[in-house]
Amino acid sequence: MIRRSAGTPAPTTAPRDGTTDHGGHTGHGGDTDRDRGAGPPLGMPPDWPVAVDSTVVRTHQHTAGARHAPASDLVAAYPDTKEVFRLDDPDGREALGRSHSGHSTTLHRAADARRRPLSRVTAPGQRHDTTACAPVMAGIRVRRPGGVGRPRTRATHILGDKAYSSHANRAYLRRRKIRAVIPERADQAHNRKARGSRGGRPPACDAELYTLRTVAERSINKRKQLRAVATKYDKRDYMYQATVDIASIKIWLRDLTESPQGPG
Repeated sequence: MIRRSAGTPAPTTAPRDGTTDHGGHTGHGGDTDRDRGAGPPLGMPPDWPVAVDSTVVRTHQHTAGARHAPASDLVAAYPDTKEVFRLDDPDGREALGRSHSGHSTTLHRAADARRRPLSRVTAPGQRHDTTACAPVMAGIRVRRPGGVGRPRTRATHILGDKAYSSHANRAYLRRRKIRAVIPERADQAHNRKARGSRGGRPPACDAELYTLRTVAERSINKRKQLRAVATKYDKRDYMYQATVDIASIKIWLRDLTESPQGPG
């Protein structure tokens, strides 16, 4: 299963981006990217696109061999984060799996238009990206200006590559009123066309807005400046998550101090 820590650092202010709004269309039997009433809450920027992506992290040989369960006193000390310590299935315990590169962990993350990390989850290296879309989006919590009100958890757009193109992900984003900017995979387009008029229209994907998707890749490159993020040395997954969070905090602090436009 995918592991998400409750200790992901929350940004102090909302991201700002100047892109324009884009809609979609619906066809009978097809996917839709039009979400009526998906405007941002009062006091927030009109558009807040969030890019999602993943990277495979090679693991050191010493990451294997952790005990089958974390220490009981550690679990008791953090009763609100039992999800972090819950055991995974045998091939994914401690987010340690196998991919074409050997033992590995997949780091899924979301970033705003200024390459600042917003959320992250870890999963075994062999897990497909599409399974992490909902957990990554669910982990976004951004404080509103002035700290008044509940944190904002819903972006206006999600930018992802074809790996995130699935009916389940698009349905999840529609329920949350988030517009998907995700291109359709070739096999999905072929199956839709084979159904003729019953296949519906293709899902909308704004090509201009899609160019911002690279911010997720550049965000993880910033994190990987820390060696302990680029290569996993920790036996426990929650320790690696803490390492990733430290790298994220450094990115946010640097942005807040160096940006001439301020923290927004």
